Amino acid sequence: MSFTLSETLRAIQALEVTSGHPRVALRLIELTRDSEVGVEEYAEWIEKDPSLTSRILSIVNSAWYAPETPIHTVHRGLCTLGMSQVRTIALSHCVAGLHQAMALHENDARQLWSASLCKGITARRVAESLGVEDPQEAYVAGMLQDIGLAMLQSLDRDAVAEIHGNARLSQAEALEAERAHFGLDHLEAGARMARKLGLPELYQETIAQHHGVSEDGPSDLFTISSLVAATLPHSGQTWSHDSLTELKRLVDSHVPGWRQEEALIEEVQEEFGELDDRLGNDGSDGTKLLDALIYASQENAKAASATVAQNIGLREDRSHLHRKLTVVERAHLEAEQRADRDPLTQLFNRGGWDRRARVKLSHKGGDNKTLGVAFFDLDHFKELNDQHGHAAGDALLKEIGARMQTAIREEDLICRWGGDEFVILFCAESPANCLEAAQRVKEELQSAPVQFEGTELPVSVTVGFVSIDADRGDLNLGDLLQIADEQLYKAKSIQRGTLSSTQVAS
Repeated sequence: MSFTLSETLRAIQALEVTSGHPRVALRLIELTRDSEVGVEEYAEWIEKDPSLTSRILSIVNSAWYAPETPIHTVHRGLCTLGMSQVRTIALSHCVAGLHQAMALHENDARQLWSASLCKGITARRVAESLGVEDPQEAYVAGMLQDIGLAMLQSLDRDAVAEIHGNARLSQAEALEAERAHFGLDHLEAGARMARKLGLPELYQETIAQHHGVSEDGPSDLFTISSLVAATLPHSGQTWSHDSLTELKRLVDSHVPGWRQEEALIEEVQEEFGELDDRLGNDGSDGTKLLDALIYASQENAKAASATVAQNIGLREDRSHLHRKLTVVERAHLEAEQRADRDPLTQLFNRGGWDRRARVKLSHKGGDNKTLGVAFFDLDHFKELNDQHGHAAGDALLKEIGARMQTAIREEDLICRWGGDEFVILFCAESPANCLEAAQRVKEELQSAPVQFEGTELPVSVTVGFVSIDADRGDLNLGDLLQIADEQLYKAKSIQRGTLSSTQVAS
């Protein structure tokens, strides 16, 4: 059911925030600008909101801070936490209060709260990088920019999920779809809510324009920080092609502190995790921005290649088509090269592999029915290093990496785990196919000695392998790695150069 403009406006006007009102958080920020203000005045203002008082006391008495004796007053709580933490708590509490007032579904509220916190962190970090006078204002603007989306979601969560769950919709198309269904988009809804709540004009304007910019580009540094934050997804799962492209453009053009958008997102993800813990959440359903970024990049590259082929196929000759596809493939390759790589072998390092492996597991292996994890350990590597030198060891590792790349299939994921250990995640139709793929890699590695300055370096590899049904709901990458490592230890205890495998029961 669609909503008329008047129906949506009535819902906005009917909104009553009984706890966690944004004015409390904004007043605390104003007070910090006055060096004459003491802790007593902060405490007095906080105590005007009983729910915020309760929240602060709950956090300061949590296991994270673990005071020697329980803290029962806001004054002592402020002295323990510090004003920076108190501002963060107040802001997160006010966003949660708005969601509570809208009676959002619990899962929706958690996702939107996580996204708001990430956007606040992003806006503040960009503002700091650009030298904005008061980065805390950017933090507030980032956290509040999607309050209108929360209102629309409270009216029709299915419609919002359909609009913003479609990664192929451009930002303009998504806003148009909102207007068609609700009579206005979430920018206008948010600006109207900000006016109703009595927020300063700065935040009203930022909320109303966080997805829009003139043809001349952003007019000031504060606006840039808001625009970068607005490119982040509204949940940790769907990152639209349009937003991802805009994030890359803004970072490349306006944010010199980060050469790559991945670096910015990684910092935001890390700070989000710490704040999530401090605020008393377990983080189990928190947003996974890096996973979403990687998956979106991969899917966008595939879509771009398919689109080029479709548009050109019947109109241009093969050579022209080949040149066009080469351009797209080169762009995809460059994006891949910017990911976490081991500098010696150019394989993924542990961090880069781990993030991509978790994405594969979350998508249940795609069309494949079985997943396999294998640890490959080079036998007698230390002795080889001692006898022939580290240059020989490096040459051996580089050649092993190259042979592995030759032996694996496109759907498999490989990394240098560390030292002389490598890990591969296999995707196949059956456990037998996965095991066969692992054995093929082992045979390729041992197929011939590695030549180094006239010396033949022998290659012996011990392998531990485990396979599991890709449809299992309890897939856990850490558990699979541990089982594969146990199989590796078992193989070594029997005879080096062998492979030991197991299959996790369905």
